[in-house]
Amino acid sequence: MEGLRESNPILTSISNWILAKSDEIEYARSTNGGWEGWSQVELAWVLTRDHTYKYDQGSNILISRESHLFEENSLKADLEISGPGGVVFELKCERGPRMVDDPQNPGQMKEDTTTLKSSAGQLFTGLKADQAKVAGLKASAGITAVFVIGISVTHEAYQRMATMPQDGNAFKLYTATGNNTPICLWWWQKPMPKKKSELEEEV
Repeated sequence: MEGLRESNPILTSISNWILAKSDEIEYARSTNGGWEGWSQVELAWVLTRDHTYKYDQGSNILISRESHLFEENSLKADLEISGPGGVVFELKCERGPRMVDDPQNPGQMKEDTTTLKSSAGQLFTGLKADQAKVAGLKASAGITAVFVIGISVTHEAYQRMATMPQDGNAFKLYTATGNNTPICLWWWQKPMPKKKSELEEEV
């Protein structure tokens, strides 16, 4: 599979969802407990609406959450597009700063500065963990493309992601909203081993 030849429209759908839902994301990021589960449900619907009828016409294409595709039974894929040329997505959403009541301004919220670990650091750590996780996909799962994607919501996370070493594990910026605190979509594609037929074509 060459780069984003087949999956670019999928990342574009995710990008469009971020742009359309930026107000909801701004709210969700400040809620306790995170917003990753909500985003998975939303994205499963968006991808089903946008792609199941045209991704590979004539095939049985399903978009699923929490699929068992790993050698380790306790691990599950966040999003799977199953069918010929299946695609797996691991998703991390930055929680954003935890917001608490501001005693100096009744009715207003302020960032909780007592949090020991920044949300940007947790996003970065989670994305690196997902990169390691996808190495354990079953060879028999029929997956042809694997993406780890992250949605950042703070300037700190943007700076950390944008300045990471540009090696094979680097994430690329796909889109960003234009507001004061940009919501950004980052992506990394796992290199897939070439099939025997593909190797023969290069000889």
